[in-house]
Amino acid sequence: MNYSQMEMKWARRGRWKPVLRIVGPYAALATLWILVSDTVLALSTGVGWNVILSSVLKGMTFIAVTSALLACLVRRTMDRAQMKFQKERRLRREIAHSRALLKCMFDSLPDVVLARFDHDAQSIYNTSAEGFLSGPAPSGIESFEALSRHVRDSGTERARICVFPSKDPLDFDFKRHDILGQAGRKIGELIIGHSVREERRAHRAKTDTESRYRVLFQRNPHPMWVFRLSDQRFVAVNLAACTHYGYTEREFLARSLFDIRPPKEKDRLAEHFLNYPSSVPGEIRQAGVWTHIHRSGRIMEVEITSSEIDFDGDIARLVLAREVTQERRAALKLVRYQSRLSELARQLLNKERDAAQRLSRTLHDGVGHDLVRALMLLDAQATVMGGTGRAPTQQLIHDVQTLLRSSLSAVRDMLSELRSSVLDERGLPAALEELTQRWAPQSNLVDVLLELEGDRLQQRLPSEVEFAFYMVAREALANAVQHAKPSLVRLCLTAVADMVTVAVIDDGVGMDVEVVGARSGHVGLQSMIESAEGVGAKLNMKSSLGEGTSVTIRWTRPSHG
Repeated sequence: MNYSQMEMKWARRGRWKPVLRIVGPYAALATLWILVSDTVLALSTGVGWNVILSSVLKGMTFIAVTSALLACLVRRTMDRAQMKFQKERRLRREIAHSRALLKCMFDSLPDVVLARFDHDAQSIYNTSAEGFLSGPAPSGIESFEALSRHVRDSGTERARICVFPSKDPLDFDFKRHDILGQAGRKIGELIIGHSVREERRAHRAKTDTESRYRVLFQRNPHPMWVFRLSDQRFVAVNLAACTHYGYTEREFLARSLFDIRPPKEKDRLAEHFLNYPSSVPGEIRQAGVWTHIHRSGRIMEVEITSSEIDFDGDIARLVLAREVTQERRAALKLVRYQSRLSELARQLLNKERDAAQRLSRTLHDGVGHDLVRALMLLDAQATVMGGTGRAPTQQLIHDVQTLLRSSLSAVRDMLSELRSSVLDERGLPAALEELTQRWAPQSNLVDVLLELEGDRLQQRLPSEVEFAFYMVAREALANAVQHAKPSLVRLCLTAVADMVTVAVIDDGVGMDVEVVGARSGHVGLQSMIESAEGVGAKLNMKSSLGEGTSVTIRWTRPSHG
């Protein structure tokens, strides 16, 4: 019969019935004893029945008083026992509930957790602990007591146990704790075992990664080093850095960044670190080109690339240095060479322009005038002869006149090709308009349009620039009309702010620019390039097969102009 059943029975019978079970037999036996003893006494002594009756009443009074006192005492004792029983019952329920909660908490942990309280011989295991103790555990570790003893015997309250001896054993790192109750009194023992397999794998992977990166660092063909950001001292260098700078590794590590700089560069480095911007670890930063000095005193120019890292707990930077001394010298020579080429191209363009001017003056003032004078003389002779001359003579004069007129027209076209007088007198917009009008009658199937845009079209350009633009536009327009088979050619002049642009755009068959550029002997393209470079302009040609061609020359006015 459990306690709940007892409690229900107790409630039905009342609180006094258990007391009567104890007090009733006492009162009955005591009454029977008094009656029997007094009767025997009266019969044996001959005492009167009045005396016997008084003795019986006195005994019954005593029995009644003692029975009442005994009933109160029994009832009080039973109440206390009931309260104690109820308290123990509640405590057992709370303990069972706490054990269930503790078991749920333990089961949610991936570690092996075992606990035992001093008042209870039953241990609490989580699922991982049950698997550990029921599985192929080491000999002698099949119970809580054995595991606790094994951990205590280690002397450090910690022990590492290998559970599955194999190629990849499952290791547990166990630690024992005392469970303390109120007033710091020990009430139990807790053992937690943490699997270190993943930690060992992570450590092995970290070690392998560090080894690979160390190899990459040491065997990198470029100089590399690590320096502390706090004092700019070297903390690691690779073999290439030692070879490139002439120091041993020990000598390098005894120096700082300032020791590999010439004196004039140290102030720049100090200012650089004074205004050093914050960065995110792993962010790659280009520090530009710096001047370094070899152990022998040789000056080197190096390009620095760095990234912030953590090195033994210190904020440091990993640096890759690439020497660019020869590159910068070659680049400087190339700039000087290009400047010289531009100057030569400009001089050549000026000479070409001067030669064109001289030739045009010679043709205009010499050959042109002679042809006109000869034509006038023949016209006068034909007028004098009238119809009296012989037919062969008249026919000869007519043929010579025709030849002279043709030659005069050719000279005038040549003068126009050599240099447009409109360009000298009215500027580039008018010259391009005259060029468009000249090509329009020659291309019956092609529309040639001039587009002018900008607020500085009327502002004259330097004469050599106008001449270069005119030459490029004339060559590009001739190529488009004669070879591209277009239906529309647009000649665009744009003058906005300090930028002047001339573009010739057609919708013809197009071409492969790379093939044309690589083809030797392409005089037209080469002459346009030379004309642009001679005045410091940039020429750009875009084209693809079937999508037309655009040739653009762009020039920027000098800031002082």
